[in-house]
Amino acid sequence: MLRFIFDVFPDNGGRFAHLAGHGPRELAKHALSLLGSMPDLEILNVLAEKR
Repeated sequence: MLRFIFDVFPDNGGRFAHLAGHGPRELAKHALSLLGSMPDLEILNVLAEKR
């Protein structure tokens, strides 16, 4: 089963603050019981333009 967490940030500072924050630490502590293994982390840059 695939499970995704998708977070969006206005800039890299917001992304870093999130990745270094409380949520990811708690996920790492409980990943084996919640997900069955440590999650793979992929950081993507999504660029869009609204006209």
